[in-house]
Amino acid sequence: MTGEIGLYGDVLEIGGLKEKLAAAVRSNIKIVVIPEANRKDLVNIPDELKDQLEIKTISKASELLEIIFDKNYN
Repeated sequence: MTGEIGLYGDVLEIGGLKEKLAAAVRSNIKIVVIPEANRKDLVNIPDELKDQLEIKTISKASELLEIIFDKNYN
């Protein structure tokens, strides 16, 4: 886990996305959650990495709870 959450639950952009996704693949992680603000960076990620991961984007921390527990927390 990396990154920051603002006072109102906003998930802030991270750096080093390519390296973090490569580490996830090396660690046999299948699903990763990244900030919505980093969606634009996915064009710079090699398809070999993206094809091995299910990448979900979120903009609010409550969306992570929905992913983890498969419930609506809004």
